[in-house]
Amino acid sequence: PHSQECCDICMMDFTLPNDFQRKKNELGRDLTPEEYDQVTKKSMAMAGVRINKKICIMDGQPMCPRNSKKLRCPCNEVTYCSTACQKYHWTIHKMTCKFHSKKKEKELEKKLKKQAKAAAAAQAQLKSAADDLTEEQKNFARKEAFFAENNGGKHSIEECAWQLGEHPFVIGGGSIKYNTNTVPMSEEFVKGDVAKIYREKLGVEW
Repeated sequence: PHSQECCDICMMDFTLPNDFQRKKNELGRDLTPEEYDQVTKKSMAMAGVRINKKICIMDGQPMCPRNSKKLRCPCNEVTYCSTACQKYHWTIHKMTCKFHSKKKEKELEKKLKKQAKAAAAAQAQLKSAADDLTEEQKNFARKEAFFAENNGGKHSIEECAWQLGEHPFVIGGGSIKYNTNTVPMSEEFVKGDVAKIYREKLGVEW
């Protein structure tokens, strides 16, 4: 640790790295990422420090030019107004930067998993409801979406296909077959052949 908590020569506050070292000495080992975070929070609370992400962390120091343009560290924990401020503060920030970056990644991953799980549950619920429909009812829904899309409606086919749990080409690649032998004239929806559309239109196998 640095011999001073606040060094006028280095123009840095070494309280936090010294707190890290004291905790390491107490435990007789290196700290875990969680322990680094705990020490950081405790040190900040005792010092009455609250990091404002809109203000340069080195604001008020001699090397800080107080530029209006701010630079945010990828870990999203601190802000700088110049590369000089970032270099001076790196001595302290490097101890927690990786941890906060990984923490943000884990939080994002957790959020995406939660969203995917919710979407899968909604899809399963819709599929379950669609399974209760007769083929005649499904064809009616397909036909309505087909006409709506071709009359200027947006995403009608995609929405219907999602609710029925099938590929949009089943509806978008389909057609309406008119039977003039009945009175009144009847309409029948003919589903699109997804494999054929992929093969002939896109040149790939489905």
